Amino acid sequence: MDETLLLPGYRFIPNDKELYVDYLYPKITGQLSPVLQRIVPDCDLYGTEEPWMVWKRFGGDELGGLGDLYFFTKLKKTNPRSSRVERSVGKGTWHGENTGVPLLLEEIGQAGMKRRFCYRSKTLSKQQQEGHFIMHEYSFPNIKSNLVLCSLRKKDAFSVSSPGSKKRKLDEGVENSLVMEERMEDSSKKRKLDEEGVIVDSSIINEPMGFNMCLSMDELMGYPQSSNGDDEYLDFHNWLAAAESAVHEQETEQSSIEDDAWG
Repeated sequence: MDETLLLPGYRFIPNDKELYVDYLYPKITGQLSPVLQRIVPDCDLYGTEEPWMVWKRFGGDELGGLGDLYFFTKLKKTNPRSSRVERSVGKGTWHGENTGVPLLLEEIGQAGMKRRFCYRSKTLSKQQQEGHFIMHEYSFPNIKSNLVLCSLRKKDAFSVSSPGSKKRKLDEGVENSLVMEERMEDSSKKRKLDEEGVIVDSSIINEPMGFNMCLSMDELMGYPQSSNGDDEYLDFHNWLAAAESAVHEQETEQSSIEDDAWG
């Protein structure tokens, strides 16, 4: 994610509905803003690159445990005639932990499906795997597209239940426990954000598309206010329009440089 595009104090912590409606659906239909494309980049999560390599390359360690990485990726079939999806990645596989959690999205007239996977490898030790990686895959089963949106999360090895533990046995095959775990993780994440800064009430600022304002005290004191002097903060849509304009200028400048090089 290109965090240089974010306003001071903003964190990208989208909910499931926002991922489906504001990102995946526009991406599939060719309507995704260039700015939002840089927030959720393309990355092959079913390729030769290990999860921890992707995590480091896209700055996952800089999140400080306050968020996930988000990517668009394409599913690959095991063979052209099969409906099965190839789940191998690097020297391991993405092991499915549930059959999927559906979500009806009335805004776009579609139903999304969210699945949870964990990385497993029979050839690499836990030390070589550099942590425990969880992936959530968001898709539209009723749309003919191999494009999905995935979130990548790193968990410390000590926080993962061992294969023979009672908790692990209870979790296996019980989808509700996975949903509850995700809610607890999100709740813990929000508490940590609250401890480190000030979460601004969404009623005083327009925060679409998964962005949440969590200002540190320094950011809060220096955050710009509206020109009329009231207590409202800058409108998020104004920032998005400005960011899109900046991205367009960068692309135009790059195109001009390439044309001059060939000229």
